[in-house]
Amino acid sequence: MWVTSTAQKQNLWSILQGRVVPAVVLMYLVVGLVVMAITPPLAFRWMEQPFIGAFIEQTLIINNVSPSRWGAWAVHHAIHEFGYRIVAIDGQELHSTADLEQELSRRAPGDLVLLTFQSPNGVLITRQSVLQRFPLSDRIAFFFLPYFIALVYMISSLWVYILRRWDVTGQVFSFFATSVAISLASLFDIYTTHRLTSLWTVAVALSGGSIINLALVFPNELIRSPVLRWVGFFPGLALAAYSIKDLYNFTNPSAYTLGWRLEYVFCGVAFLLFVFSTIYRLLRSASPPGCRTGAPDHVGSCSLLWFPCHLVFHYSYIPRDQVYSPALAAYRNLSPGKCVCDLTLSLAAG
Repeated sequence: MWVTSTAQKQNLWSILQGRVVPAVVLMYLVVGLVVMAITPPLAFRWMEQPFIGAFIEQTLIINNVSPSRWGAWAVHHAIHEFGYRIVAIDGQELHSTADLEQELSRRAPGDLVLLTFQSPNGVLITRQSVLQRFPLSDRIAFFFLPYFIALVYMISSLWVYILRRWDVTGQVFSFFATSVAISLASLFDIYTTHRLTSLWTVAVALSGGSIINLALVFPNELIRSPVLRWVGFFPGLALAAYSIKDLYNFTNPSAYTLGWRLEYVFCGVAFLLFVFSTIYRLLRSASPPGCRTGAPDHVGSCSLLWFPCHLVFHYSYIPRDQVYSPALAAYRNLSPGKCVCDLTLSLAAG
């Protein structure tokens, strides 16, 4: 009876591995492709409207991300403390970012407007500001560069899925690469139109979970249990649920930041786990027979996983007293970009 029960479990996991999981990964890939398709129109439409002089969060809080040239954004330069909310334009009250977009659509770059802000302790402040066009350098830094990198990850995910969709390593990598692609492609949206903020929040959490899963199966499996291969998704989904509940909490407008920071920490811990698992494999033995993945691929895969974690954190949380340089960011972030192709080729050839 025990043998029969074990055989039934193995058959069940075989069905899940061979049919259900590939179907789930495919659906997630479709979500990623949809995101890649809709983010450019959303971004271009937003860029056509007047720029208020700072990125605005979904709860109308002034974002503290710096422009490519310090002082280029008037509102960002004037508001130095995190937690200030924009609550009115020319006396028109704002209750959502949709209200803000509607008011800006009625104006043009060069218009002088009276902005009303609410400080973290509830004090109202009014300032005059001239609306501007969103600078080209910032378009490149905040949209085109992340979108191009997202495209690389999306292509890698599709390629590996086509070649190794029945293999757990290929499935985990496709899920990871798609999560990173969604996170980077929709990064500009969380600053601007906020149509994909919830999806971005889930994708960042799943990126961390996917890194944990990848640590357990790449380049060879450390754990044979079919359930534990996907254990990273459990804390990832829990974190996503926790973060989403406060995304649009206007009673406590900055409450969402805690969930996002926990997700960043989770991605960092997941990356460290991957590094430790890689070191463990290198110390335990050389590449196993029949596997062409060696030390260079281990190092490349670590760089690949460090790359999106660093990029998302770099674009999402830059202190006000640091000048952001798109050229420097491109050099620092694109330098390991070859690792994306290296690991993809390794998985495709495996």
